[in-house]
Amino acid sequence: MSAAPKYLQRVIDAQFDAGSLPNGDEQQSLAALGPLLRALVSGITEGLVLELEGGHGLATAWLQDGLHYDIPLVVIDPDAARLARTESSLYPDLRVAFHAQSGGTFLADMEDKRFDLIVDHREHATNQSATLLLDRLANGGKAITRIQPDVLATVQSSQVPDLARLRWSSLPGGWQLAVAGPRIPARRGGRTGRVAARQRTGEAQLARQEP
Repeated sequence: MSAAPKYLQRVIDAQFDAGSLPNGDEQQSLAALGPLLRALVSGITEGLVLELEGGHGLATAWLQDGLHYDIPLVVIDPDAARLARTESSLYPDLRVAFHAQSGGTFLADMEDKRFDLIVDHREHATNQSATLLLDRLANGGKAITRIQPDVLATVQSSQVPDLARLRWSSLPGGWQLAVAGPRIPARRGGRTGRVAARQRTGEAQLARQEP
């Protein structure tokens, strides 16, 4: 069994005293997910790591425990008080920045940023919400989140280049892991465009041959 992060229990105690812990099933889910989060983040040696709406800190402690010495971790949560309890309970760390904001607003504001690991505690019920998250992944980046089955099916079958590049795996507790391959350049007009281009070329050659 993987040893839990040193400061995890301090985080749990602080949130328990404030009545802001997730329910029991969610705590078990995050405890099972924790070692994977630590392993994934430890493999990131350049780039950015983001956690969305997990201000209770139960995943943050695992991420901090595996974080490379110079990799930034940004933790976003709309509950400023809950976020402050996590920040004060974890080991003081200049790599970790805490911001009180909703996850969706933060992603919308970060149009020019791409992240190498995103842990998103929201459950996505719309294509728009899921697509906004997945669009913020860097090449090779990973997103761990929950997506409702009908939305997930739509995203997985999408031919939109930024979504078609994703590879999916199911994790315990209803979590999904998406891994982003390289961005696929759009074809210039597809087969129809290529046929039309050949026709135009042939017509031009015939015109040159006419007396």
